[in-house]
Amino acid sequence: MTGRTFGMMAAIVFVAGAGCTQSGQSFLGNADTGAGDVDASDADVNGGDGGDDTTPLSLGCAVAEELFTPSCTRCHNQNEIYPNLNKGALKYLVGTPAIAYPDETLVVAGDLAASFLYAKVHGPTIEQGLQMPPDEDVTPAGVAALEAWIQGGAPPCEGANDPGPMTPLLPTPGDVVSFTAAPLGFQTSKPSWSEEGSCTANQWWKYAGNTESASMHPGQDCIGCHHRENEGPVYSYAGTVYPGVDEASDCRGVSGVTVDIIDADDVVVATTTSNTAGNFYFRKSSVAFRPYRARLTYQGREREMTLVQHASGDCNTCHDSTGQQGTLGRIVVP
Repeated sequence: MTGRTFGMMAAIVFVAGAGCTQSGQSFLGNADTGAGDVDASDADVNGGDGGDDTTPLSLGCAVAEELFTPSCTRCHNQNEIYPNLNKGALKYLVGTPAIAYPDETLVVAGDLAASFLYAKVHGPTIEQGLQMPPDEDVTPAGVAALEAWIQGGAPPCEGANDPGPMTPLLPTPGDVVSFTAAPLGFQTSKPSWSEEGSCTANQWWKYAGNTESASMHPGQDCIGCHHRENEGPVYSYAGTVYPGVDEASDCRGVSGVTVDIIDADDVVVATTTSNTAGNFYFRKSSVAFRPYRARLTYQGREREMTLVQHASGDCNTCHDSTGQQGTLGRIVVP
């Protein structure tokens, strides 16, 4: 659902990431990324007056001051979105998996091309998700400091307080979710054509085709499907709320969850409630698409996206059972 990210945690724990899609960009910035190809010599990476007192440890403090602190740590800190980019936590980035992108390593000391963090700032591919930070262009000095830090061996910021390693937590429901008997259109045995995966409700949508029901095919990309098939309502936002991050498509989701759409000015512009299948949607004729965040409320508990989304309101394209574009999986009930 990550544009210029519910992790969900990479950006929310709808598990924020971070927006959904963007046009392809060169891994090392040959396309126009807004940062350009900046040589490390263009910035004062020593945090001083440009003198010659370059030491390996000064590089960690410099990248924190030039890039992470002004542009990243309001979201990426020990208590919010993984990874923690506060200056005391830099050593925990080196050789560490990117979590939402398990084939990527956050920082490989001395190797820009292998460092996922560098790609995210300087120009990610489509598969690597949105460019970061999502709502501003980093300064040339910030990019230069990041390059110098990685190429210089990615040392820590000497003297900074060590917060300890950060363990990202998968979003979990706030309480046990109970399900009623299978409603119309659902069955308690898995259809042969249904996606493999977990199904907490143990109830699956039983029709392979399109039955023009608001409860049909929970977990699938409603907006994209309606567009491809050239039929059905046109939605500006749509998705499914589940009790777990890895629920299979066509598995029944959680009903009765209030979904608020919040615009870039923090104004709630539309509200609905997930239906018996867990599906929610907003018709484009009533609510036009705009940059947004989403908030879930269930039994007095809330879960809210951290970053404004610019690319798409087709939430299940990113929040699928495996997690796409930096999410960690499904939209999970609070």
